[in-house]
Amino acid sequence: MDPASGLSAAAVLFESGPQARELGPSRPSPRQTGVGYSCGMSNVSVEEDRLKELLKAALVEVLEERGDLVRELVAEAVEDMAMVRALEEGEQSPRISREDVFRILEPGE
Repeated sequence: MDPASGLSAAAVLFESGPQARELGPSRPSPRQTGVGYSCGMSNVSVEEDRLKELLKAALVEVLEERGDLVRELVAEAVEDMAMVRALEEGEQSPRISREDVFRILEPGE
């Protein structure tokens, strides 16, 4: 990127010719936006590390601010696992009649 003009290398290359008008404004470089990959492997690693830090910070913020939501999600997951386990156990148990089930469920006998 040309520091004087703020244009990307491709825009600087074509800046003085007729092609510059056809290209229109260049997109901002990753360095300008702070997002994406820059040239050079060390920059990629640094930007990936920064992205990881931002994602971790966002996750921690959600966990702190919406702990109730996380608790609900965990409770639903536990209930789902218990239901699967109960269904699997039911498949292995002997069959009984419908009348026997309702007799067990009826109160006060």
